[in-house]
Amino acid sequence: MEEGFLFKQKFQSYKKALSSLIQGINANPVSSLAKEGAIHRFEITWELAWQTLQDLLEYRGIVAVKGPNPVIQEAGKLQIISNLHLWDQMRRDRNRASHTYDEILVEELYNKISTIYLPLFLALETTFENEQ
Repeated sequence: MEEGFLFKQKFQSYKKALSSLIQGINANPVSSLAKEGAIHRFEITWELAWQTLQDLLEYRGIVAVKGPNPVIQEAGKLQIISNLHLWDQMRRDRNRASHTYDEILVEELYNKISTIYLPLFLALETTFENEQ
């Protein structure tokens, strides 16, 4: 198998999920249902973000780091990602996202996703592009 194949394959999935998230955020009018859909797309994008980071670390020879918390910490340590505090906050919000029954929580998460987390995902996309 070609070196870096898993990273490249996962990156393509990440790009599709990110595009879907952007579409979800740009949905007009922004109804409660659209916000919940964007939050679900955020969850998918988050999962692919850390998994793609894990594949990138493996591509770089770091194979012992597994799981979202260690992967994010290692990526921050290696300066693959910046704003480690925001990435950690995003991880916690992703965990809260599965409990989006409360309209106030939906609004809070949606606002964070569209204003704080989307730029982090876009910056990560650029980092992945440069890694290829």
